[in-house]
Amino acid sequence: MSGLIFSATRYFISNPVAVRRLLCWAPCGFLFSLLVSCGPAEDARTLFNAGHFERSLQVAMAEAQRDLPAAANLVGVHYYIGAGVERDFVEAGRWFERAALQGDPSAQRNLATLYLRGLGVKQDDFLAYAWFTEAAERGNGRALAYMALMGDALTPSEMVRARKVLNAELDKRLPD
Repeated sequence: MSGLIFSATRYFISNPVAVRRLLCWAPCGFLFSLLVSCGPAEDARTLFNAGHFERSLQVAMAEAQRDLPAAANLVGVHYYIGAGVERDFVEAGRWFERAALQGDPSAQRNLATLYLRGLGVKQDDFLAYAWFTEAAERGNGRALAYMALMGDALTPSEMVRARKVLNAELDKRLPD
C-alpha cells in the first residue's frame, strides 16, 4: 500500500496539471458522494404503491401539514382503506374535506363518495352530487361516472340548488 501512495505522490509532484485537475475535480466528487448518500427523496405515493403503508402515511402527513392537498387526500385514502392505520371513515372524511376545500379533485370525489354511501358522515345525496360536480368540473372523470350512477337521486332543481349551496360554502371557506 505504501508503494501505491509513494507512486501517486511522485506522480502529482512531477505533474502540475494533474494537481490542478485533482484540486478542481475532488470537490465535485465529494459533493456527488454527499448527494448519493442522501438517497432519493421519499415520495408518499410511490411508497404507498410499493406497499410501504406506514412510511407512506408518515411522509404524506408531513406533506399535508405543509398544506399540500394531494398529500391530505392520500392521508384520507390511508384511513379509508386502513393502509398502515386502522380503518376510520370519520378520519378519512376529515382529510378528504381538508384536501377538497383546497381544490383537489380526487379528494372532492372521495368526499362525495363518503356522502353517497354514508361512510363516516351522514348519508346525503345532495352533498354527494355537489362534490361530484365540483370534482368533475376540475377534470376528475371518475366523478362523472359516479354522477351517472346516482341516476334520479336528485331532481334537476335539487341538482342546481346543490351546486349553489356548495359554491356558497366554498366562497365562505376559501380565501380570495
